[in-house]
Amino acid sequence: MCESFQSMDIPYKSVIFAIHNMKEDVIKIVKESTTSTPLDYINLISEFTSYFDQVVALLVA
Repeated sequence: MCESFQSMDIPYKSVIFAIHNMKEDVIKIVKESTTSTPLDYINLISEFTSYFDQVVALLVA
């Protein structure tokens, strides 16, 4: 997958950095928008972060 970004002259490390920032923003949004207790949204955050981590894993593989 890195080759795809490199062929478009997009440094894949910048893409990974952007994905990390999106992951942090999603966590922040979930925490701010949820009126439930922290235990209620831990599973939601865990699910979201696993998707971001999978994308990063594909990039570095």
